[in-house]
Amino acid sequence: MSDQEKELTQETKATNIMGEEAVKNEEASEEQGVQTLSNTTSQQMNAEAVKLANEEQGIKSSPNTPPKQESRENAVTKPQAASVPPKKPAATPRPAAKKPAEEKPLEPSRKQPWLDKFVVKLKELEGSEHLEDAFINRANNDLPTLVVKSEWWRTLALHLRNHPDCQFHYVQNFSSVDYETHLEVVVHLFSFPHKERLGVLVKVDRAEAKVDSVADIWDAANWNEREAYDLMGIIFEGHPDLRRIMLTDQWIGHPLRKDYVPYDEGV
Repeated sequence: MSDQEKELTQETKATNIMGEEAVKNEEASEEQGVQTLSNTTSQQMNAEAVKLANEEQGIKSSPNTPPKQESRENAVTKPQAASVPPKKPAATPRPAAKKPAEEKPLEPSRKQPWLDKFVVKLKELEGSEHLEDAFINRANNDLPTLVVKSEWWRTLALHLRNHPDCQFHYVQNFSSVDYETHLEVVVHLFSFPHKERLGVLVKVDRAEAKVDSVADIWDAANWNEREAYDLMGIIFEGHPDLRRIMLTDQWIGHPLRKDYVPYDEGV
C-alpha cells in the first residue's frame, strides 16, 4: 500500500471516530435535556399540588414563591398544640321562684251569726262546760259544728231534738273516726222547720270507749251505733241491741281502729 492510501485510510478512520463521538454527544445532550425537562415538570407539579392544598386550607401563597417547609428538626421539636375540648354552652339561669301570694283572709261565713246566737243559748243548759268548741266547717259547705265531751252528749241530743228553737229531727250522717289520741262520733243533723244544718263531734276516750246511746232519740241512730261498735269498738250504753252488724260475733278486734291487728292475716 502506498503512502497516499495509508493517509487516506487514517483520515477515514478519524472521520468515523469523530462522527461517532458527535452522535454520542448529541444523545447525551438529548438525555440531559429530557432529564432537565422532567425535573422542571415535576417541580411545577409539586408546586401546583402544594398550592391547591394551601388553598383548601385557606392559605394563600405567592405563585412564584414556594411555601416554606418546616425543617425536620423543627417538626420534631415543636410541641403540638394540645387539643382543647369545646366549651359547653353556659347554662340558662333558672328563673327566680315566685313569692307565694299572700292568702287573703276569708270573709266571715254567712252562718257565723247564726252559730254565735246558737252557742249563747246552749251555754244556758246544764253541763254546757262540756262544750269544747264551736266553728264553721268551710270544707262542708259552711256547716256550723260543735265539739263536745261524751258526758254531755245525751243531754245535748235531747235538747237538739226537742227544743222549739232547734227541732233537729233528721239524722243525715252518723259515723266514727279514730284520731289515735281519741275517738270521735260524728253526727250531722237537719232541722226541717228551721232549714238549718248542724254538725256535732263527740269526743270519746280511746281506752274506755263508752258513750250514751241516742237510739231512742233518733231511730236512725240504732244501726249506725251498732256499726260504730262493730268496726270501731265504741260501746253505746243503753242501746237496745248492741251487737255486731257487719262481722260475725266471733270476730276478734275492730277493723277500723288504726292499731287493729288482723287475727287471720289471710282475711
